[in-house]
Amino acid sequence: MNASGRTFCLGADDTVYLLPHTRYQAMLRDPAAHPIPRFASQRVRCAEVSVELEGRKPVRALGLNPYILEFDRHGVFVHDALDRVIFARQALMHRRPAAVEAADRAVASEGRWAPSAALASLILEAALGRVKSRRL
Repeated sequence: MNASGRTFCLGADDTVYLLPHTRYQAMLRDPAAHPIPRFASQRVRCAEVSVELEGRKPVRALGLNPYILEFDRHGVFVHDALDRVIFARQALMHRRPAAVEAADRAVASEGRWAPSAALASLILEAALGRVKSRRL
């Protein structure tokens, strides 16, 4: 079995945008050089979908991981916001005093969202190529 990941971002109107892996990686390495003006000054709902491939074609969705990315007023990905969330999630894996844990939980939840059943279905269908998505 071969597997692959597909990354999608959702517009405010629930438009599904495919974020190609190469662009996403470039954006993570050098955010200022790879802005997405469409998402300027927004917290954007995103989802990584793992799919099973047969002959390079997606045949089955294996999982969906929703998260949020922040963009500044120029559409540049705010790496620090994601780092804060990742650090807080890692901190929660270790026992800490209750007050510190509560603060970590609050920060960790900033980077999460839960799609409705209909929206999750739309994202999964896009990942399988059954629904057209726009490329970023």
